Amino acid sequence: MNRLLIGKKLKIKLVLAVVISLVISISALVILQVVGETVLDSYLSKSTFVENRQQDALDRF
Repeated sequence: MNRLLIGKKLKIKLVLAVVISLVISISALVILQVVGETVLDSYLSKSTFVENRQQDALDRF
């Protein structure tokens, strides 16, 4: 009886640990995706700004 109870507790802990690790990995993936998109958008907007500035300078010249 005691072994059965300990086995059930261990199974519950194992399932809980797996679920928590899945939640952590999914949240880390989402955070990295959002940060990556933000960095990429920022880089692209800066490069577009520089290109527009260069085009303005060429037009003025």
